[in-house]
Amino acid sequence: FPSHDIRAKIAAAKRAKSKLSDEAVMEIRYSDEAVSSLSAKHGISEAYGHMIRRGDSRKDYANPFAGLIG
Repeated sequence: FPSHDIRAKIAAAKRAKSKLSDEAVMEIRYSDEAVSSLSAKHGISEAYGHMIRRGDSRKDYANPFAGLIG
């Protein structure tokens, strides 16, 4: 299995190519607004918006405790 460092490097490379900024991801993740309206606002699919909100996509590898609390 890949180590934490390798997963973080892969995630950083994918983020560099992403059309969403880190601020937009934080807005989707922590906003009380519906995912459907946020996904339309940022030009992504609703499924991707739900994946971001659940933490399945765009994980925060800088925070060692990010994946512990669901």
